[in-house]
Amino acid sequence: GQDRAALRAEVAEMEMPVFPLLGRDLLELGAEPGPALGTLLAALRAWWIAGGAAMDRVSCIEEARRRLAG
Repeated sequence: GQDRAALRAEVAEMEMPVFPLLGRDLLELGAEPGPALGTLLAALRAWWIAGGAAMDRVSCIEEARRRLAG
């Protein structure tokens, strides 16, 4: 029964975080094209979301390098 118009307006104005990596970024790091590339990208995105979508592009690239090396 509460009017939540102000809350909805505030949420609508919030900036949505955008995952800072693309498949081509992983290719540039040496990943092979194919299904494994998509799997790695999805895993990195899940890691980013689990961390509150707060990591920047540099942090995401560092994590991608760790995963590619391991």
